[in-house]
Order: sequence, then structure tokens, then C-alpha cells
Amino acid sequence: MASKQALVDSWNREVPAVPLRARAEGQVTRAIRRLVRGMRYSEKYGSHPGTVPLLMFVVLGGLASLSRGWLYGLCGAGAVLITFGIVYLYGCWERGV
Repeated sequence: MASKQALVDSWNREVPAVPLRARAEGQVTRAIRRLVRGMRYSEKYGSHPGTVPLLMFVVLGGLASLSRGWLYGLCGAGAVLITFGIVYLYGCWERGV
């Protein structure tokens, strides 16, 4: 059984936090780069087929709720963007390999 002092020393030793943070930031950066790569023109796949329909749905969602005011129009466009944007980003993720 380990002594009490050995347990205290193992608990109090300094753990470098920089490598873990750098690794986490690297993963986020790589994920964003992969999404952006999927949004752009690809030699293998061509242009992303969902860009124009997504923009069309966002504009139509904003126009449909614009009759109640500009804030409602902005909220309508945002709701459509959140709804269809998730599917669009999934497609970007798959294309960005």
C-alpha cells in the first residue's frame, strides 16, 4: 500500500496544461478547416449542391415572416438557417475529407 505522503505528492505534482489545451484547439481548428474545405469547390465533387438551395430557403424564410416586421423576418431567416444549416454542414463535413 502506498504511503500517505506518496499519495499527497502524486496529487500535488504539477501537470502541464498547455499540451492538452493545444491539442483541443488543434482539433477545433481541424474541424473548421474540414467544414470550409467541404463548402468550397472540390476537384473530386465539384461545387456543393446545397449552397444555392440553403440561401434560397433562408431568403424565403425571411421574406415569409417579413410581413410582421424586420425583426420577425430576421428571426424567420435565422430559424430556417439553423434548421437547414445543420444538414448543410453535415454535407460539408462529408465532402471535406
